Amino acid sequence: MGYALRDEHYYTYADYCTWPEDVRYELIDGAAFMMAPAPSVNHQTMAFEIGRQIRNLLEGHPGRVLLAPVDVLLARDDSANDDAVDTVVQPDALVVCDPHKVTQRGIRGAPDWVLEVISPASASHDQIIKLAAYERAGVREYWLIHPTDRVLTIYRYDGNAYGRPQIVALVGETPIDVLPGGERSMGTYRGQAFGGLNTAISDGGKVKSAAMNQITIALSKGRIFEETLPLLAAAGIVPAEDPEKSRKLIIGTNRDDVRVVIVRASDVPTYVQYGAADMGIAGKDVLIEHGGAGLYQPLDLNIAKCRMCVAAPAGFDYAAAVRRGARLRIATKYITTAREHFAAKGVHVDLIKLYGSMELAPLAGLAEAIVDLVSSGSTLKANNLVEVEEIMNISSRLVVNQASLKMKREVLQPVIDAIGGAIQ
Repeated sequence: MGYALRDEHYYTYADYCTWPEDVRYELIDGAAFMMAPAPSVNHQTMAFEIGRQIRNLLEGHPGRVLLAPVDVLLARDDSANDDAVDTVVQPDALVVCDPHKVTQRGIRGAPDWVLEVISPASASHDQIIKLAAYERAGVREYWLIHPTDRVLTIYRYDGNAYGRPQIVALVGETPIDVLPGGERSMGTYRGQAFGGLNTAISDGGKVKSAAMNQITIALSKGRIFEETLPLLAAAGIVPAEDPEKSRKLIIGTNRDDVRVVIVRASDVPTYVQYGAADMGIAGKDVLIEHGGAGLYQPLDLNIAKCRMCVAAPAGFDYAAAVRRGARLRIATKYITTAREHFAAKGVHVDLIKLYGSMELAPLAGLAEAIVDLVSSGSTLKANNLVEVEEIMNISSRLVVNQASLKMKREVLQPVIDAIGGAIQ
């Protein structure tokens, strides 16, 4: 279970300071997230060991290493008062080199280095929400340790944003570029220090975890899920439960090494991009809106086929309006697709973002036309709308996390090949 929102209110550090100390929260852009219960012994042991190594490396140099819980105030303006600070986090470990940022109440300003040890409860929070907060604040290095998989993900700030993450196995020595006195290296992570992590030594002498063979597939309910089942079956994967009948969001399969996570269709690319899932299935429409960053798209599955169209009321002369150069109001949830389509045609439009019931927009006078997915066209017909332009054909794609494909190729590639062989 991920971190839970306290409520929908906007909070600042001034509010945060009035809350009871027996419940831990983090503030991200004014949203209060209730933190998970105390982390596991392995989680704490790993954070402590890394903190110990860094403290030794800092000996004789300026800079302090601190372990959770310590409040880190990430203000948009370093001079902001408590009422203006809306982001307060508690990393597992951090290094701050500027002594002026250290106060009795915590750290005010971006640390130079931050570590988060990922647990099941914090995975999406650390990899998506806090990643964005640390990037915005200018944290120079952000380390994410996946203790089960024995994988380390490193984000480095280039002055404007985080570049492509470096992903390495959690063995040997890993340099920390931001420590004072030049580049230094972390000591070797020794398996016996984290005995509960269930690691083993492979023939090559490298640490290898059983979880490195675990495959997580992100799927959405509905038509895509139903049409995906024969393809998964071809790869020998059968979900143990029907997501339409179960409230579970993580579903096992007939294979111990494969699980399915059920997410919204629009969230599938995000889960795969950030490594919360190794692979997923998403429509071309969703992938265009997402942008496709960090995703490998090996297969067009030819399922969940439909088309992206412009539709308007039956009595509206769309072609004439376009010829006259009229500025049209277009309702859609596919803003990127609509913007690119009309820009290519030289048509001036005002795009109105909606999330459902697109057909209502022209009927209520909100827009002259809509951009939406059309399958049979029956919904358009029932609402006296007609297709006036086809933008593109849509089908669903298999998307794979690029880092997962590199590190888990032995287990992922056979699944990809089997699914590819079953495409009609």
